[in-house]
Amino acid sequence: PVGALRGGGGRSVKHLWELHDGVRVESVLMRYKDRTTLCVSSQAGCGMACPFCATGQGGLQRNLSTAEILEQFRIAAAAMRNGDLDGGPGRLSNVVFMGMGEPLANYKRVVAAVKRMIAPEPEGFGLSQRNVTVSTVGLAPAIRRLADEGLHVTLAVSLHTPDDELRDT
Repeated sequence: PVGALRGGGGRSVKHLWELHDGVRVESVLMRYKDRTTLCVSSQAGCGMACPFCATGQGGLQRNLSTAEILEQFRIAAAAMRNGDLDGGPGRLSNVVFMGMGEPLANYKRVVAAVKRMIAPEPEGFGLSQRNVTVSTVGLAPAIRRLADEGLHVTLAVSLHTPDDELRDT
């Protein structure tokens, strides 16, 4: 990471990453009493242009590679192991794909990253499938495709508005 901003009384840290081509993304590590959650980015920018989201207003720069997604996880897991957040050493227990980007618009790389996160050690990181959340604005074909993967991850759908007509805008 090229920068870090601590908050939550030392129990959270936002990392700014500069990737090989100069694009920047963020991840946030948050420690709670019963879990530690990492919010990862799956894209640099976002093409969804949700009016309330600063990331979406900047447009999509590119999809992150599986390795770039996993590096956010690896560094956060190491920070927990090393006790870098208040509360001493611990374990990264949850991952939420709710950083920069629409995860289901980078489908193949996000699913590959999830599979590596949940694979048993030493091939993967040994995270429980049920502790992975993929947040989407509701890309229906990709939601169906994710359901067919047989993964037991949590799906979070941001509806933004109460009716289809307004949602379509």
